[in-house]
Amino acid sequence: MPTRLLDPLAAAPPPRLPIDWATLLDPAPPRALAAALDRIAAQRVVEPGQSIFARGQPARDLVAVLAGTVALGRRGGDGRLALQRRVAAREWLDLGSAWLGDAHGEDAVALGRVRVLELPARGLRALLPDQPGLAEALLAALAREARVLADLGHDLMHKDAGRRVADWLLERCLPAGQDLLVPLHERKRDIAAELAVAPETLSRCLRQLREQGLIAVEGYRITVLDLQGLKALAREAPGD
Repeated sequence: MPTRLLDPLAAAPPPRLPIDWATLLDPAPPRALAAALDRIAAQRVVEPGQSIFARGQPARDLVAVLAGTVALGRRGGDGRLALQRRVAAREWLDLGSAWLGDAHGEDAVALGRVRVLELPARGLRALLPDQPGLAEALLAALAREARVLADLGHDLMHKDAGRRVADWLLERCLPAGQDLLVPLHERKRDIAAELAVAPETLSRCLRQLREQGLIAVEGYRITVLDLQGLKALAREAPGD
């Protein structure tokens, strides 16, 4: 079996990875603060399909994704996760629950092997008196998270299914030689749940994009054929 050279967590993952705090906290923390954060930070590797935290579980840490991708959603009575959004590397997974002394409001499940960062809220509070820049950095991170959620809500209210699908493809297309590819790692119903559409609606939207010559679909891979056309569709106002 060939070695998976592109897997940053392949085989035996190191106990810790260097943390680029500038990707999580803006403005970037000074060296002394970064060193203090390193001392209280914990890292762990979570295998594919495993839970990172569960809805209702007491939240004691601020949690971010260092490598890999995580699904956020809520498990139904059958134990299946209704995916609401995905969180990629260098993004916060739950920045607020631990500060509130509350429980996690969603279930987080690893999509592939992931490495997560956990910062204990108690340890962060202890740093605040001596690190005045920390409070500002955390407030800025919370504000960015609030903006992301507001943008998601706006899209659900003001973009039709076709435009949401176009946006989703644009966010996930990756260069592969001369092509732009969108690998599909999730089940269709999970993608549909993330976009707040029925699986049948997702299939119809993909078929329409294919008929317009914007994409090609082959198994679990989508090729973007007309990037500018897809961008134009995503920008279209409803009713245009």
